Amino acid sequence: MYFFKKRLVEDSNKKEVDLAIVNKETKWWKPLLLMGPTLILILLFTIIPFLAAATDAFQTTPDRNDPLKRVASFEQFSFLFRDPAFHKALSNSLLYAFISVPLTMFIAIIISAALSNLLRKTLKGFFQTLFFLPYITSTVAIGLAFAYLFDADTGLLNKILGQRVPWLTEPEGNSALKAMLIYGVWRGIAFNVLIYTSAMLSVDRKLYKSASIDGAGPIKQFFAITLPSISRTTTFLLTIGVIGAIKVFPLALFKNNPQDALDNGGSTLLIYIYAKLQVSHNYMLAGAASLMILVVSILFSFSVRKGLSLTINLVNMWKEKNVENKIKASRKVF
Repeated sequence: MYFFKKRLVEDSNKKEVDLAIVNKETKWWKPLLLMGPTLILILLFTIIPFLAAATDAFQTTPDRNDPLKRVASFEQFSFLFRDPAFHKALSNSLLYAFISVPLTMFIAIIISAALSNLLRKTLKGFFQTLFFLPYITSTVAIGLAFAYLFDADTGLLNKILGQRVPWLTEPEGNSALKAMLIYGVWRGIAFNVLIYTSAMLSVDRKLYKSASIDGAGPIKQFFAITLPSISRTTTFLLTIGVIGAIKVFPLALFKNNPQDALDNGGSTLLIYIYAKLQVSHNYMLAGAASLMILVVSILFSFSVRKGLSLTINLVNMWKEKNVENKIKASRKVF
């Protein structure tokens, strides 16, 4: 009895100490000090470059003989809206985002569902690592490998198809965009599979057992339990997927030559900006294009998220209507 009382006193004292630590007021400068290195990096490599690009975007040089003399102007944006190369870059980026993101997520969901149903943890870990390899492999190495894969004369893909398709050397048409989509989907699946698999494994298994008792099969369980349970994960992946797709930079497919990408219909917004910086040295036009990426990313991401939310609400309303109709039908029977 003595030891029991002693243990209760010790536990009570420990809880009081823990609460004292939790409720202890932290000086304001301590968390700021811990965040200091990260804030400095964000300031140096994100905020300051963005402000510099925004400043350049609203300037122009009225005298070509004096490039240092600048005046405030919207001329750079006016030129962008009239530039066919920018139109092609913008359309490629939007089409890439519109096609690659849903396709990547669809394939990732199927693969993740298969991985989450594997019973042996060793196999599950092996396949997760296998599918995640493209994400950690060098982007340049993968781009060069795909550049040789899509080569018109010696490319493996053309040998398999038995044709000579100029994937990366066709000025007119969408062959370059198709190659970019194949490259982007293959690379994007890795991250999506990792996140989706983790989300599916965290779903409460009791829900599946209850559904099995009610007679629901695997397919019905997938649509009624799995997909609604990972809806927040889907929203997260959709948001970062759209932003990443708008900023796609497949320069390695064109052997790191931005002019080849522009000439052969493979330009994107980032390649357009890179070409203006490295080839034309037009920092003001590059700044204007950078601001356009920001605007397009916000608008496109907002539209996609609103569209997804509207679709989910409509599906829920349809399900509720079906349940209501079934209840009414059952009342008529009885």
